Amino acid sequence: MLPLEGHDDEATIALLSAQGVRVLRCVAGRALPDDAELRVLQSAHFADARRLRREYVLDARPTLIVAATAEQEADALEFLSPRDDVVRGLRPTELLLLRPARGC
Repeated sequence: MLPLEGHDDEATIALLSAQGVRVLRCVAGRALPDDAELRVLQSAHFADARRLRREYVLDARPTLIVAATAEQEADALEFLSPRDDVVRGLRPTELLLLRPARGC
């Protein structure tokens, strides 16, 4: 999950951790640990869809994009690989957990 300065993801990270999900904070443009099975990119953490896409293509592992708006969701669907997925918002956390389980 990519951090955004001034953005508090702690509540979501705590909920995911409580479900047994190991969450690693990563910085855009830097390599992820080899044992990371899934990448979560939050579109709101990028200035525009072009920058989100640039980060997306840097790593081939399964990816879930979390869009904040319908426009961001539509933008992501234009470049998203069929095995990856997009969801709007971080809540409910149960939905966030189901997305990777269905094919990411």
